[in-house]
This record gives sequence, structure tokens and C-alpha cells, in this order.
Amino acid sequence: PAPRRLPTPDPPVDLVERLVVAEPPLSTAQKVLVVAEGGTFRARLDGDGPNLGLTLKATRDGRALVQALPAPSRARAAGIRIGDEVLGVDGAAFERGVGLRHVAARIKASSTKVLSLRRGFAPVDVEVLAAVLRRRGALSEDGAAALMGEVAEVCRRAALWDERGEVVSDLDDVSVDVVERRPALCCRVVDYDAEAYAVWTLDARSGAEWRVRRSFARFREVRTIVKRLAPRDVYEDLDRTFPDEAAFYDTVSSIQERCRALENYLRSCLSLLLTGPLHNNAGRLHAALEDFLDVPARLASLELLERNPDAHLRRAAQVAAHQVLATPSLDGVVSTIVAACRGKEGHDLLG
Repeated sequence: PAPRRLPTPDPPVDLVERLVVAEPPLSTAQKVLVVAEGGTFRARLDGDGPNLGLTLKATRDGRALVQALPAPSRARAAGIRIGDEVLGVDGAAFERGVGLRHVAARIKASSTKVLSLRRGFAPVDVEVLAAVLRRRGALSEDGAAALMGEVAEVCRRAALWDERGEVVSDLDDVSVDVVERRPALCCRVVDYDAEAYAVWTLDARSGAEWRVRRSFARFREVRTIVKRLAPRDVYEDLDRTFPDEAAFYDTVSSIQERCRALENYLRSCLSLLLTGPLHNNAGRLHAALEDFLDVPARLASLELLERNPDAHLRRAAQVAAHQVLATPSLDGVVSTIVAACRGKEGHDLLG
């Protein structure tokens, strides 16, 4: 006979009470907290008057973020920063996508004005990044200047993608609808088995990763789509990097070189919406790349993972890294750093 299960004792009442009533730390004008990026906290808006001292903006996925803080303001005095996400008020969470008017009305109607927030992530300090790379010899002075301009443009487009579901050119009137597109896809061609290439894909927004196997013929189909949809100068620049088909006799070295070339080609194509010239077919081109990487079959699970609050820190770090590494000025810089780290001079380069 199966052994009789022993009764499980109940936890101490005082422990249960402490767990139930536990709340994030409170930041006030008298005691401003130091909150780590991605951390959850509360902030009390001390003072009277209808003005909250903060301006909110809505993201495409229904979050309410702090967009501006006039100086001085009640919100700034309480330690709230631009980019913080407003989660609720007086211990009650806002439903995702309720609208900014509802959020503002709930806060104004509150008697205590205690907001629940998640600390936002500081934007990439491009000047510091460029200065370090220039000082270590990884970028020239002209390259560092180009990097700062490119990262600024990438961050501008990424913000529009997140907030409005569109990407708008800073030079002309081209607007690309990207509501249904994934904004931070990264891929690597990691293997070849004589029949197909293994393409590893990371969706930085959700943290999900997967592999698909694609023949060289499928890569040629992508090349044809790029030729049909991209502007001629963009297509010609990309086409110079597309590798030749496998020879009758292949070597390990030639396979590795072809994998790297295919990988660079795909990554360059994926970054066009953030770094390249915008055109009327830009959204269709990105959709074709998502089809190649099998994104549509995983779309529901990606969106579900993206709403998981536990993945907030990892997701934001991945998206920031994707935005920086998508810039053309960093072509070759990362591989230079990796190669240096493998040699004796790695400490000198990165220290």
C-alpha cells in the first residue's frame, strides 16, 4: 500500500501577514530612494493642487510612462524619473491599456497620491561609449562621431516604434506602419549540415529564442525579395556581401566563411528599419524577413512573454544592446573586441 501522506503544517500566522502586507519601498520628498533600473517602488506626491508635476505618454502595448518632469515639481521631488512606468495608485494596479485620461483621473482623485512605479532604464550614453571605443583604438574620431549620430537615430526610431507603431524618417515624409512587426530581432547562422543552415533567432523584446533550418535556396529567395522591395542603392550595398553558392568540394573554412557572410547579410537586412533609409516597401520587406525566421508562427507566444513583468530587466537590457549593435559604425568593432579578449591585449582594450 502507498505510504500515508503526512499533514503539511500551516506557516506561522505572523509570517503570512508580513508576506501579504509587504509593499515596495516608499520614496518621498523627505527621503528619496535610490532605485535600481527595473526595480519596483512607490512614490508619494506631497503637496496640494491639481498639477501632478509629471507628463505621461502611452506606449503601443498600453503602458503609461513618465515623459516629462517640470522643474521643480512634486513628482521630481519624490524621486520619479523620466522613463519610469506608472503601475497604479494607492495599491491598486491600472489595467493595461486603460488610457492616459483614466490614469490621470485616478491619480488626481487619490487622497494619498502614492504611486506604484517601475524604474525605467537610462538611455544609452552614446558619448561615453564612443569615447571609450575611440580611446581604446576600436573607433577613429570620425567613426565615433558617426556612431553617436547613428545611435541617436536608432533610439529615435525605436521610440516611435514603441509609442506610435510607426517609424518616420527624419529627412522626408516617409512613414512606415510597424504595428504588427517585431522591433528587435537578432539572428546568427550557427551551423551547416550539408543540407541546411541552422539560423538562431532572438526576439529581444520577449527574450524568446529559437532555431530554424534554411537551405541556401531560401537565402536566395530573401535576396530576390530584397532586390524587389529595397531601393537600388540599398540592395546593391547589401548584395555585395551575399556569398557565392557552395562549390563542389567544400571545406570547413569555406563553410564557416559562408555562414558568417549569410549572418551578416541577414543582420544588415533586419536593421534597415532602424538604420537604413525608409521607403514605402520597408514594412513589407521586414515582414518577409520575419517570415523567413518563422516569427508569425510564434507571434502569440512572443506577445505573451513580452507582457511578463519578470522579464522586464532582461528584456530592456537586450533591447538596448540590440539598438547599439544595429548601427553600421559598429561593424567589425565587436569582432575586434572579441578577438582582442582572446589574446593578451584583451585587458588593455577593455580595462
